[in-house]
Amino acid sequence: MTYIYKERSVSVYDMTLKKISEAVETVRSETNRILLYHGSKVGIEGKIESKSRKQCDFGKGFYMGTDPGQALTLICDYEKSKYYIVSIDTDTLAQIKIPADIDWAMLVAYHRGRLEKISDTDFYNKYRDMTADKDLIIGNIANDRMFFVIDNFFVGNVTDMALINSLYALQLSKQYVALSQKGCDAVRIESEISLSYLERLFIKNTAEQKESPLPMIFAGIIVVRACSLMRYSIRRRTEGNNGRITTKVM
Repeated sequence: MTYIYKERSVSVYDMTLKKISEAVETVRSETNRILLYHGSKVGIEGKIESKSRKQCDFGKGFYMGTDPGQALTLICDYEKSKYYIVSIDTDTLAQIKIPADIDWAMLVAYHRGRLEKISDTDFYNKYRDMTADKDLIIGNIANDRMFFVIDNFFVGNVTDMALINSLYALQLSKQYVALSQKGCDAVRIESEISLSYLERLFIKNTAEQKESPLPMIFAGIIVVRACSLMRYSIRRRTEGNNGRITTKVM
């Protein structure tokens, strides 16, 4: 969907991104601060706090991203939504950077409630404690397509290698999450941008087009039987004269 603007076809989504880019240019650059983007469903009033729902990628926190478009898609359904350009000073914060690997996937799975069946195990506790004393966590965004892959990993349709390959194939953008009040206090709002009804409508349409079904080649989806053959080396042997068969997982 486009408007005709100065005899050119310009998408409303691109026009909105241009408006954000122009607002960024007005922000005074400071070497100790990182410029990020945040979308709020109702706007921010008072001090910044970690108010997100608990079952987000990295738990309850104040979420900011490096991709201006990603923050837009989160708020396009909400009439009172506001878009923010923010900055954060990370120098004094206890922080952890999670690379796009199996630990990242398991940390997301923990916070989204996928590890509850193994609670109180050492494996579960590893991810429960990973960010317990941190003010800030930096890692990739788990969009719906990536979580589809993670979900399939847990039911045995995807190997760990296919999961990692999907992380690289999807080229997920980064997010900064202020977990503690100290982390939130390090965030500063640089600019607030209101979105019109038409802008939100066109952003929603663009987001739906981008969230098309994940191609099988990128997801690395493997049928259960093939996955089992790749994950395990199974040796069957007959023991004793009664022909009893046992299966050993190597």
